[in-house]
Amino acid sequence: MNTPPANPLTFGNTIPGGDNFNDVTHLIDMASDAMQTGQLLAMGHFTLLDAMNAIEVIMDPRMDNGVTLPNENESKTSSFDPQAPLSPEEISWILDRAIAAEGEDFHAEKFEVGLCEGLQTNKVLESLDSAEQRLNERTGLPNRDMLLLRVQLRKSLVRAFSSQPDSISPAQLFHLRSARSLLDDIIASPSPSEPVATSPARAAFDPAICRKLVVVTPLKPIELSNQGQAWTILRNELDGLIGVYEIAEQGTSADWMTLLLLLSRCRHQTALVRNTTTILMKSWPPQWTLDLVYRHTVPIQHDYIVSLASSLSQHMLVGGAAHDSHLLLNGVMDLQRRLQEVLDHFLLSLNQNRPRTRRNFAKVLSAWHKIEADATQLMITIRAPMQHIRLAAQVTYRLPLVIHHFRLAIITEYVMAGFELELYETSEWPFLYWYVAVILGEQMLVPLIGTAALTPHLDSDRQRRNMMKRFDWSIPSASESSVLEDSGRPDWNAYETAVARLKGREVCFDIYLARKLVLSLLTFRMKNGEVGKQGYSSQPESAL
Repeated sequence: MNTPPANPLTFGNTIPGGDNFNDVTHLIDMASDAMQTGQLLAMGHFTLLDAMNAIEVIMDPRMDNGVTLPNENESKTSSFDPQAPLSPEEISWILDRAIAAEGEDFHAEKFEVGLCEGLQTNKVLESLDSAEQRLNERTGLPNRDMLLLRVQLRKSLVRAFSSQPDSISPAQLFHLRSARSLLDDIIASPSPSEPVATSPARAAFDPAICRKLVVVTPLKPIELSNQGQAWTILRNELDGLIGVYEIAEQGTSADWMTLLLLLSRCRHQTALVRNTTTILMKSWPPQWTLDLVYRHTVPIQHDYIVSLASSLSQHMLVGGAAHDSHLLLNGVMDLQRRLQEVLDHFLLSLNQNRPRTRRNFAKVLSAWHKIEADATQLMITIRAPMQHIRLAAQVTYRLPLVIHHFRLAIITEYVMAGFELELYETSEWPFLYWYVAVILGEQMLVPLIGTAALTPHLDSDRQRRNMMKRFDWSIPSASESSVLEDSGRPDWNAYETAVARLKGREVCFDIYLARKLVLSLLTFRMKNGEVGKQGYSSQPESAL
């Protein structure tokens, strides 16, 4: 091999292996010439991931770990002696920094290092109880209260997190609230001073521990957050978990949606709270999300629509329209399934970080629109022969509007998340503000129109007179004049136009579906002797 000139690069530390490298490019060229396109050479215990970790890839400096040189002080870190005598203030400092270390998710891998998995929780609690008892007996010990608060906090945390996340108990919620109260006391009390350089407490944390684990490439030293940030992270986790468990214990699916909407906008939301929420949501029965639409918004039981479709399907079957009967019942069942899928996706997406939430919303908005269209068709089919049943008429009219309302809410979240993530150019803001205003206006109008259509009917003129009387303050007197248009004045004509427009969402389906439905109903009635054949067309369905 040819020896290249001396390496002009100089380092403050000696690189393992020295810097007198040999040029082996020709060997690589020979090997690559013998390879076929798509082939990859590998060796034992050294994967493609290991190779990528040793160099900077995809413009991510965090991946460039292989050339990080060791710090001069790294080799001087001594091993921690748990039997070394420590003052209450030094132990308090260790417990505080342990909270900061536990809040750092620097690497989700233990690297084959045991972390006391075999130690039972009750043994840990016994040790903490013993420590608390001994501290209570040492009333004259300096900084005793400082350490006692931290031992009690640690004990409450162990008890709160010792249960499975998918199980809720009053005791677990009690320990979370106790930990939150103790945390407030700790923050309000004096903090322990940082130990001197010679203190054994400093050896409890080794920033270069990741370099001593079983890895192929050295990792950068760990940098813990300051104690104020550590307390903030813990406080946010406790507040989030308390809120989640309180809703899980007593709340409805509508309460869950409200909580998730709030949490999705919290930048400080932690992975622990998100994961716990996801586990709890997935542990509930499948119809739980459907209840969000049917019981808390429509409101009926989630199987009411299915029972209506089943009843109508039986009439169609008796009337000889077996094919239409099968399509109707299967269509409603499929609608239930698809609606549950998009509702599950919606709620789980709210429980993710904001960029992922926005991407997930974009993927399913077209599916929501298709479900709304299909629901409108099916509800027209079911409603037509059941107008005399008030609840059936109400539900079949309202359900598509509820689905429409959900889709508008997702569009609003999608657009506003783009502002939060600073994805838009300033020149795009005017259109986006206008678009959000339109969507919000429609979203507020949908439930009002749904209510107006289902309340006892008054003629339009009487309703107009009632509203003019209630808002007579908005009508200017003859002596008052202004060149400025009053946008706060109620506009009855605009209201009627909006009602007609939303009702018109069904018009495009009416003609075709009404023809099929009328033919099926007439066939049923004729076979049961309810009507004669006179006055009805004998043309086949294709001619209608």
